Amino acid sequence: MMKLLKGFCLPHHRNVSKCHGHAILLAYTVIALFPIVVVSSMRLKTRKAILKDPLGLPDSSSFTLAVFEEVLLRSKFRFIHEQFGVTLIAVGLVLLLGPGSLGIN
Repeated sequence: MMKLLKGFCLPHHRNVSKCHGHAILLAYTVIALFPIVVVSSMRLKTRKAILKDPLGLPDSSSFTLAVFEEVLLRSKFRFIHEQFGVTLIAVGLVLLLGPGSLGIN
C-alpha cells in the first residue's frame, strides 16, 4: 500500500493533505467496491465452485449463466418491455422537443 501511496504522493506536491485525501478516497473506493465484485463473481459461478473457492473469479470450468436463466424463466418480466418502450419514447421526445431543437443554446 505504501508503494501505491508513494507514487501517488509525489514530492513536488505542495499540498500534501490533498494528496492524502485522494489516497483515502481511493482506499474507500476499493473497500466499497469489493463486496460488489465478490457478489457479481459468485453469480457467474456454479455452487460447487463457490463452495470450493468463494472469493475466486470464475474460470472456464466454473462459469455459468444458470442463475440468470432461472430468474428470466421463472419470473414475469413483461413489464421490462413496457418500461423500455416508455423510456425510448420519453428520450425521443426530450431530444425532439428539448431546447436544442428550438435553436436555444
